[in-house]
Amino acid sequence: AASAPAEVKGSMTATGSGKMDVRLADRLMLRSTMSMTMGMDMAGPQGKLLRMDTQMNMASTGKALPAVKKKVEKATPAKPASKS
Repeated sequence: AASAPAEVKGSMTATGSGKMDVRLADRLMLRSTMSMTMGMDMAGPQGKLLRMDTQMNMASTGKALPAVKKKVEKATPAKPASKS
């Protein structure tokens, strides 16, 4: 009979800070920077402990997309009046 896989338990903590510049008129994100430190502890098999420390630095910029052109519908010509 196959045994059930061992349960893995872990904990994670993260802290970070950042800045975002937004153009309020159309809610466009212009620039964003973020720095985050993350630590994770995980219990492995046979009482071993796994520790991972990560430092992330991210930067992004936004672009305005061209406006969508609306389709102009052609007017249907009026039917000529009938003579009756």
